Amino acid sequence: SQIQEAMDSMVTLNQILDLLSEEERNSIHAGTDITGFGLAGHAMQVCKASGVSMKISFSNIPILEKALDSLRAENLTKAHRTNASYTKEFIKLDSALDKVESQILFDPQTSGGLLLAVNPKYADVVLAKLKTRFKRASIIGEIQVAGEDHGIQVAL
Repeated sequence: SQIQEAMDSMVTLNQILDLLSEEERNSIHAGTDITGFGLAGHAMQVCKASGVSMKISFSNIPILEKALDSLRAENLTKAHRTNASYTKEFIKLDSALDKVESQILFDPQTSGGLLLAVNPKYADVVLAKLKTRFKRASIIGEIQVAGEDHGIQVAL
């Protein structure tokens, strides 16, 4: 029963196109599923491929109920370390994030959710439609044109 939420999440297909109008689908500029590289690794890949920066609000990341407890119990994989190493030159973490919280960003997923870059004009309506199937869907940050300070910034 303690892992039921994770099991339900892993068996839910990341199917979204049937929820959105053509105009709303066209408002999605980039997307990726969060798998083995974790949120940080996949966000970094999107940023590099698109030439943009990303600001993420940690408090808006939908975290499964037992995930932090599991990390506090030091249930880690080798990929937590390699994902952190893979992204270390590209990510800036708020000093208020503790080590356990930061591990969420590097957590390798078997079947995580989607990370979508959506035109801000459509973000709220796309989110509302996604929430009909994905209750934990959330706007976790914003994309910025890469400048001197490119990369990913994670604030509490």
